[in-house]
Amino acid sequence: MENEREVAEKLFDELLPILRSITGDGLRKSLEIIKKFMPIEIESVKTGTKVLDWEVPKEWVIRNAKLIGPDGKIYADMAKSNLHVMNYSIGVDREMPLNELKKNLFSIPELPEAIPYVTSYYADNWGFCMKHNELVKMPDGNYHVKIDAEKIDGEMNYGNLILPGKSKKEIFISSYICHPSLANDNLSGVIALVLLYNRIKNWNNRKYSYRFLLNPETIGSIAYLAKYGDELKSNVFSGFVLTCLGGKNDKLSFKMSRNEDAILNSIVTNLKDKLGGIEIREFTPISGSDERQFCSPGFNLPIGQIARTPYLEFKEYHTSLDDKEYMDLDKVIESVDKIEKILIAVENSKKYINLFPYGEPQLGRRGLYRSVNSSATRNQGKEMQDKIRWILSYSDGINSVEDVAKKAGCKVEELNEAMQVLLDAGLIKEDF
Repeated sequence: MENEREVAEKLFDELLPILRSITGDGLRKSLEIIKKFMPIEIESVKTGTKVLDWEVPKEWVIRNAKLIGPDGKIYADMAKSNLHVMNYSIGVDREMPLNELKKNLFSIPELPEAIPYVTSYYADNWGFCMKHNELVKMPDGNYHVKIDAEKIDGEMNYGNLILPGKSKKEIFISSYICHPSLANDNLSGVIALVLLYNRIKNWNNRKYSYRFLLNPETIGSIAYLAKYGDELKSNVFSGFVLTCLGGKNDKLSFKMSRNEDAILNSIVTNLKDKLGGIEIREFTPISGSDERQFCSPGFNLPIGQIARTPYLEFKEYHTSLDDKEYMDLDKVIESVDKIEKILIAVENSKKYINLFPYGEPQLGRRGLYRSVNSSATRNQGKEMQDKIRWILSYSDGINSVEDVAKKAGCKVEELNEAMQVLLDAGLIKEDF
């Protein structure tokens, strides 16, 4: 089999040219390409299906899109860039003067050499996107608008896969696959997910099962929750959404789960210095990716988000400048290295059960507490006794060792001796 760099190159080169959207042939073709690298099951949801508070839209079919000027010059052409046409544009075939046309033209004056990525999924609009330097040079006159597109009764697709482990408890890993011709903000997450799958499948004695999802953003995760939400609430132990894992930043950036009990919150915080520093972001519903859906109050899944150069924090975001050169496949592979270490830490993380949870167990008769309590002896063994009490109090099958360490204000390694003492004394047992 090819090495990871070759796999990443192939995935990128095959996926980048495809005009993807939240539905359609481009989405299906992309999932079929990914299926060559991991055995995802491609599922479909029909147009008009009610999914939670949403409805699956009509499928977008786009064949061609050109904007021809009065001088015969082609000012926007889907064949040259997928971003030239507003994603989900309706069909149009008409002539109109430039002053009327301009309300349907999109550019970024601050980035005059960039073609913006513009969408209108849930309303009947149309438009062309272009470099601002070219827009300002367009001559007056009538332009021929030709968008050969339609919306039909069809389906929306996503790909998912479960890699079984010893436990039915799952680690959930997802990324979105709907943005056309964007490298960091789309393909970096997809490539990272495929590489992670191919590493994890070769782990011996996986403790947890792993669920992978590749979906069109927002509507795909909502449709997935509509079908699998109860299953996810029962089984998902931890997880994250992969996004924007290339770019120039040296550090990973972790957006915490809304669910404060998510073990990933404490594990990433505990590991951040060992992994070269990780930026920790609080959960917010205001911006982000599909973690907003997975963390919505009714589900409140323990799912965060991992990025390197997050959305909105790089000027190339949602433009043609977000290309292979900007993304850097080596940075994506480096991100995968660090994420794998986080997952290994999750695999190795433990929870314990206090076998004497009603009141404090008598430590003295087990030799774990001083036999004389006086001002002179009060500090004898106090540090160990404090750790023992923290462990006993939070060995409830809910809090992990990382959680206990955080509450106790110490590192996990500093609890190991006390943990072993309690195991040897038969006061706690591992919960699995």
